[in-house]
Order: sequence, then structure tokens, then C-alpha cells
Amino acid sequence: GRHVSHVVHFNDQQVFAGATTYTALLFLDRSGAEKCDSVEVVDLTAWLTTGHAHRRTVTAERITSQEWAFTGGSLAPVLDKVESFPHRLCDVTARMFQGLITGADKVFILTNSGDGRFFSDALQEEVALEPELMHALCKGSLNIRRYSIDAPTKSILFPYRVTDGKAELLSQQELAVRVPLTWAYLTANRTALESRERGKWKHDRWYAFGRSQNLAEMEQVKILTPSIAKRASFTLDREGHFYFVGSGGGGGGGYGLTLKPDFALSYEYVLALLNSTLVDRFVQSRSSRFSGGFYAYNRQYLEQIPIRTIDFSDLADKARHDKMVSLVQTMLDLHKQLAAAKTSHDKTTLQRQITATDNQIDQLVYELYGLTEEEIRTVEEAMR
Repeated sequence: GRHVSHVVHFNDQQVFAGATTYTALLFLDRSGAEKCDSVEVVDLTAWLTTGHAHRRTVTAERITSQEWAFTGGSLAPVLDKVESFPHRLCDVTARMFQGLITGADKVFILTNSGDGRFFSDALQEEVALEPELMHALCKGSLNIRRYSIDAPTKSILFPYRVTDGKAELLSQQELAVRVPLTWAYLTANRTALESRERGKWKHDRWYAFGRSQNLAEMEQVKILTPSIAKRASFTLDREGHFYFVGSGGGGGGGYGLTLKPDFALSYEYVLALLNSTLVDRFVQSRSSRFSGGFYAYNRQYLEQIPIRTIDFSDLADKARHDKMVSLVQTMLDLHKQLAAAKTSHDKTTLQRQITATDNQIDQLVYELYGLTEEEIRTVEEAMR
């Protein structure tokens, strides 16, 4: 109806004393408006005293059913330039999916004590379980970092068999024979599992996960990201080793994505774009912002990321792609070395190499998206 005429948004600044809430003012015009005046308040005190804010006027055509992007100031034309690229992340991904939802994390998610022993929050004791159905578990920002995964201390009990891309719940008989310790553990928690959703689980599949989606997606090469973070924190699970969970408290949720073969883009290349300063600034300009400087990296924001595809028939373009892949492989290796480093000298040296490689990746991304020197300065100043 083109009724939006004026918006004032406060990002994560708290307008009401004593209450944590996220506030915006929305003004509507009954007769319709051809444009909308947007005010982004970056400093509440300055706005109240002098009216200082980032201001922008957008046409009604830009206010669609997609997320609204009202970024003002000198950064706006740079982000518009990025947005002009035709392909989005949703175009190049085969699947973008949330993590597992067990419906009973205290039962299915255990702390790995080593030597086949796990601490169960449900039983409040350590139990012995066969490793066959136990998998290393990432919990969002607690484990998933830029270009690395912190060694998980949690494991997930996964009572399924995955065959030809489909997950099948193992039968009670098979569990009892193949993994008797694990079956005994599940049986000890039967009452709790049957009580889920007010007793809806009192049937012969009582030991299944609460939600069946994405069960077969874990054991494959994938890019991972936490669903909330202070900055882009994408990493690569090249071996398909890590399981991860969906939405949860304490930064526990995450997303995974796999790529279509159609564009022939490598996982390393896409990973570099997603972690770059430029693309992250684009995401943050559209994402929900939370107190403490955190941003949402949810599907609705990720899908709309403009992806600079590669013309592999153009030798110069292919060379850029291959250079990016090499830089990312270096970055992944450096992070592994950093995690294993013992001395402060080694850690400092490796961190300097990581920073230098990160800068090289950023410069190549700026080149791929065609930014000028002035536009690059604008982006980097905005991220400080």
C-alpha cells in the first residue's frame, strides 16, 4: 500500500530505562507515500540533544516483503553497489539448514569425559556409552569461529542410521544388540523422553529426536555459522565430521550450508566472501542487532548476501578464484597451528600471519566487487 512514510530505528540502544527491548518508530501515511525518510540513531544522547543521526530517503519500491535496509551516510552507496550484483547466496547454495533439535538436550547432549565416558545432565552422573552413536557437537558461537572450530567438549547421542541421504531411526532391538550400554542409558531416561510435549511421546519411537528435519545433513562437507555473533564467524567442515544444534540459549544455535555444483564455486572461495569485511558490513546493515554488539546471522539475512560469481572462461577471473582458495587454505592451516601452539611467542607470530592473510583476503574481495580506494576506506572506517 506504500503507506510507510517515516522510520526511526535505534538498533541495540536502550530507550526505556530498566528494560531491555529493541525499539523503532514507524509512521504511516493513510493516503500513501512515494518515499520514506529513515533515521538511524547511532548515539541516543546525541540524537536527543542535537538531532544527530544517519538519515536517508528511500523510494517506496525498496520497501518490500524482504528485510528493509535503511543504512544511511557515506556507506549507503557502497552497499547499494554490492547489492547490484545479480546472484544471492540462496542462488548458489544447495541447502541452507538449521541444526538438530532434540527436544531433550539434557538426555541427548552429554559432556565427553574421554575413554568412552560421558557426563549426563539428565542423570547427573557419568555414564559409559559406546562411541558408535556419539558425535562431536558444535554449539553455535561456543565452538564455531572464523575459519576454525574450537574442539567440542560436548557429544550428541544420535540414534539414527543415515543411508542415501535419508535418516532412519534405529530399532529398539538393534540398539539393544549393537549398543547395549547406550540402550540402557536411553531406557533409564524413558520417562523423561516420553513426557516431552505433555506426553505426546508415549509410543514406540519415544527415543527419537523432537524434530526430524535435517537429520541427514550433518555428515557432509559444509560451511557453518553461529546464528548470533559479533562479526562474521563462518568456518568450513571439510570432513563432514561435526554435528551442530539448532536454536538454543547461550549462543547455541547455528546454520549449515552446502553449495550447488552449477556455479563451480569452491567452498573456500564462498567462505572467504562470507567472512570478508565488505560482505559482513552488508549483512550487519540488514540484520537484527542485539545488546553487546551482537548481530543475527539467520537464514533470512544470509540468503540475500550478494555473491560475486566467477567466469571460469576468463583466465583473470579464474586466477582470482584460485588465489582466494589458496589464501583461505593458508588461513585454515594457520588457525589449526594457532590452536596447537604452546608458547606465547608462537601464538603472537601466528596471529600476525592470520591478520596479514585476512587483509589479503579483504583486498581481493574489494577487487572482486569493484570497489574504489575511497569506497574501501568508507567500509573499513564503518567497521571500526
